[in-house]
Amino acid sequence: MESLEPFNVDNVQETVLGNKAKEKIGGNVQSGITIFQKYLKNDHTQMEYDSTYALIKRKVKNREIHIPSHYSLAIKEARLKPFHLVVHYIPHDVFMKYDNKDLYTYQSIRPGRNVNDAKVTDIKTFKYFPDSKIFHKLSYDDEYYVELPCRSNTNNSSNQLRCQLYDNRIKITEKKFKDLQELTKVKDFYSSLLYQSEDKNQVNKKAKQKTELDKSVHNQKIAKLKKTSSKKKATNLKSTTKYKNKGNEKAKQKQNQMFWKRNKK
Repeated sequence: MESLEPFNVDNVQETVLGNKAKEKIGGNVQSGITIFQKYLKNDHTQMEYDSTYALIKRKVKNREIHIPSHYSLAIKEARLKPFHLVVHYIPHDVFMKYDNKDLYTYQSIRPGRNVNDAKVTDIKTFKYFPDSKIFHKLSYDDEYYVELPCRSNTNNSSNQLRCQLYDNRIKITEKKFKDLQELTKVKDFYSSLLYQSEDKNQVNKKAKQKTELDKSVHNQKIAKLKKTSSKKKATNLKSTTKYKNKGNEKAKQKQNQMFWKRNKK
């Protein structure tokens, strides 16, 4: 069970969880995992991760942290009983590419098809089956799960068809690498980081592009301000002309009334 915001619901997340439920154990034998995912209401909750986060925040406060290992050590020391917290480092080869929409289990996870039907944000819980089918509920009180109306591509949903997002460790820029070398306390760690060297011409090109973008953004803002000011002036002129026209009409009415009164006498 997860507590996530409604705007985090998307095809990629559902495809990943569907693949997890589809994983096999021991070769050809399916694991038979069924995953339940619930989107809880926005409110104050007290769960295990809330207390864990509070412990870590208290331990890290007023503590010098220069490298990731310092942070992991603080996490391990944050709780002693019933056991220490476990820290897992995530390598680069774990991340997968999900940019190919043809490999999604469902092209759309919307529970309805017509205009006035339910939207994705109305879904309260998902249920993932080993055959990659996804069922949903629009209310926590509903008795049964309903399958998504969109047709599922169960054959395409497989991690074997996907590529790794990163082939190697992510490199930082040369400028950032040089800045990190100034941290003399942990120089050995930062000197081992991978960085991508840049030519002076490339740096100058990037600087020029940034300045050009800044200028274009600045010019666009000025143009918008001019448009808004001209619109305001036009509305003010219209209001003044309307007021003048009303005043002229009233004056004409008074003159006509005086003229008819004189003729009657």
